[in-house]
Amino acid sequence: MMDLRTQTELTLWQPGSHRRKGHLESYFLRLNDPGQNLALWLKWTVYAPIGPEDRTVVETWGIFFDGADASRSKGWKEVAPIEGAEFARDRFHVRFGPSVLEEGHTTGLLKGEAGTLTWDLSFTPGEEPLIPFPMPWMYTGKFPKSKTKTPHPASRFSGTFTIDDRTYTVSNVPGMQGHNWGTEHSYLYSWGHCSAFEDHGDDTWFEGFSSRLKIGPWVTPYLSMGFLSLRGERYAFNSVGSLLRSEVESGTTWWNFTIPGRDHSLRGRVQAPKERFLGLHYYNPDGAVRYCLNSKMADGQIELLDRSGAVLATLVSKGTFALENLVHDPSHGVRMVA
Repeated sequence: MMDLRTQTELTLWQPGSHRRKGHLESYFLRLNDPGQNLALWLKWTVYAPIGPEDRTVVETWGIFFDGADASRSKGWKEVAPIEGAEFARDRFHVRFGPSVLEEGHTTGLLKGEAGTLTWDLSFTPGEEPLIPFPMPWMYTGKFPKSKTKTPHPASRFSGTFTIDDRTYTVSNVPGMQGHNWGTEHSYLYSWGHCSAFEDHGDDTWFEGFSSRLKIGPWVTPYLSMGFLSLRGERYAFNSVGSLLRSEVESGTTWWNFTIPGRDHSLRGRVQAPKERFLGLHYYNPDGAVRYCLNSKMADGQIELLDRSGAVLATLVSKGTFALENLVHDPSHGVRMVA
């Protein structure tokens, strides 16, 4: 019998299944090394636009973040026909050309204007998977159009990656690995994750998002979910009330939120200087472009509050918070790298 983690990882894309509405599916991972003041983000994407099957491609992405010198931060993207890709259906294994992601291990190669990036990294299973949506039909039905699970919300990474002739070695550093898919990106979103809070271990992490959805001609207010593991005890803020009653402010380089629950509330502030962000072009299957403003070195503060509003716990991250803001406006001012 297939275990829960493998169930969260298996590829949903099937040949010939996307002609009418298209399909997007991504696996991504990121690690932070606070001691070296750096972060690495890797992503494998199936992009199946609406229309003929032969337009489907696979994309391999990478971003290196240098916290000491933002000018050394850089990004890669390679695109190839899907015919050369591999997807295991009975275990977790994805191969796009020379780049492989499987349970607990990844190797790969990217080339481009930014130079050459290679990597060989292993990661631990870590915490149990996070399945954010509370109702099964939200994963099998048409709504929401973008779906997500996190097979590894708090892992530890070890190994090496090399940019041109400089090799970086990481040992037991914090990170995560996620999986999302759907027929389009959310209309607007902010997404955040941290598993490297000061004075806390792997059993303390946060993941959450705020999305605005387009339904016909209407655009919803921000709908939010949040999840906190505090010394191994999980708090989920994913009820209908949490979705509808969240308070959100989001800009180019920041995200503030309060997400209510039945007995607790979650409050967060995440931000980074613009130079800690790099921009990516995200395309929907209909060809519409969005701009993903991506930082894996943001600062954040998460607070757990009781019903009266008293703060029960405060978690602080300095340069280890992942933050992504999806925007429409091309004048955002963030340096685009892919």
